[in-house]
Amino acid sequence: MEKPKSKIAKWALGLCSTALLCACGSSPAWSVDPSEGSVYSFEEPESPVAYRGSYATKPVYQIFVGSFADSNGDGIGDLQGIIDKLDYLAKLKVGYLWLSPIHPSSSYHKYDVEDYYDVDPQFGTLDTLRALIDAAKQKGMGIVLDTVFNHASNKNEWFEKAATDYATYYEGDDSCANDFLFAETSAELRKYGTVYEYAYPGHSFYYVSGFKVKEMPEINLDSESVRARQKAILKFYLDMGVSGFRFDGVYYFYLGEDEKSGAYLQYLSDYARSVKPDVFCIGEYWNGTQIHYDNFIGYGKTPIFNFPTSQGGNGSPLMATRSGNSYAYSNKIYNVQKAALNNSEGLVQPSYFVSNHDMDRFVTDSLEASKAVASGLLLTPGTPTMYYGEEIGMRGTRGNADTDANRRLAMHWLADKDQDLARPRDPVGADYSGEQTTLGALEAIDKDDSLTGYYRKVLAFREAHEELQKGIYLQYGNNEEKLAINKVVLGDKVSYIVHNFDYDAHRTGVLPKGLKMDLTLSLGKATYKDGVLTVPPYSTVYLY
Repeated sequence: MEKPKSKIAKWALGLCSTALLCACGSSPAWSVDPSEGSVYSFEEPESPVAYRGSYATKPVYQIFVGSFADSNGDGIGDLQGIIDKLDYLAKLKVGYLWLSPIHPSSSYHKYDVEDYYDVDPQFGTLDTLRALIDAAKQKGMGIVLDTVFNHASNKNEWFEKAATDYATYYEGDDSCANDFLFAETSAELRKYGTVYEYAYPGHSFYYVSGFKVKEMPEINLDSESVRARQKAILKFYLDMGVSGFRFDGVYYFYLGEDEKSGAYLQYLSDYARSVKPDVFCIGEYWNGTQIHYDNFIGYGKTPIFNFPTSQGGNGSPLMATRSGNSYAYSNKIYNVQKAALNNSEGLVQPSYFVSNHDMDRFVTDSLEASKAVASGLLLTPGTPTMYYGEEIGMRGTRGNADTDANRRLAMHWLADKDQDLARPRDPVGADYSGEQTTLGALEAIDKDDSLTGYYRKVLAFREAHEELQKGIYLQYGNNEEKLAINKVVLGDKVSYIVHNFDYDAHRTGVLPKGLKMDLTLSLGKATYKDGVLTVPPYSTVYLY
């Protein structure tokens, strides 16, 4: 907009705008450009559908089991190792522990499941899993299992029986011939992924893998036999006491058919809720592009991870620390939540993350910047997810290797590797040689000035403020301020969460007068006088 030529004209413009906005029944929000003294006004955005869902909004801590904590000295992380570290996780104040696949498998990553009803011997036994579930529950945490239902291992007895039944035309009541994507010609399967030949004596035919790996054949989710099997698996673990499921590879449920994929995700979640009403289910929907809540067809009542706000995506807290402009972050928080709530009729909140097992770990220029990213990730509505080691600043990039092992390196519990008996070996294929943190989680958790201590502080702050979990985040302020300001509404309570992601500049914005200021998460001295708030670099301020 063109700036008025005089100070009187500037204020006159502001007063006229106020009158116009008030006449329309909207609430004006004011902002100030400190260098010019200009006054701007805007109309608050429309509120989304109110949240009325039953999903818990406790933060999730993702664990790559084999790299987390070794309890028996064999160099491989295991379930008992997680039990041994529950005090640390409880002190960090996470709510759910999402475990990478724990079933028997020939790979280090375990996404090629050989037996859905057992635990890989390297990790423990079903009894160890039960012990973990019970021990975590006693400390207020639930266990979420990574659930791989789009494909299985070609060493799974189920696949072997299915191939035999298909090759021999077996049609008995227990036939599995239709449980995988088999065909007589490769052309019939190409649209589903990479095709591989199955050489059965006297009958050669084909199957498909959506992941371009012959060891992971695709499951036919249209088979009633498959659906019965998968529901039985979910019930088995719900009866054991797990709190939820993270469904892997939703995009590959029906490759290229988003509506059917979304519907099947909903089918699985609905069944799980019929067994355990408060079960937490979430889907990984990712096809290499920016999948978002407002373009996920068949999204329904089940959350999906919001990939666009991870890492360098527009509106991510990491990108905000690099650009110095915080406004895009708060605007994205508003729009993502609005899409999630409106598309689910108020039943589902967003699910944010910055890094995961398939991505390079995020890197910032300083400890303070990493703390700002933590604030931006964890003080969001819905269910934020953090990746193990993120809270101690672990690093790891894939590089040119055709493996994600470097993104799944061993957790550091103590700085001294020789004394760190719980530190596993790095996974097979890891060759990361870049800069790495030397700080151990157990040493850092009680240090208030450490990144781990800051994660603990932010998570405690989140836990104490229900509105930051379930409230409606409205965009407040404008791009001139370069602040992230969200007005948070939950029932009759109205508060404001303000971030300055800039690395070297104090940023100023205008909020309503008479608020109380909480500086718990401010890394410097913030000031608030006559409605004018000034926030130091990399700091977060809460007002109510």
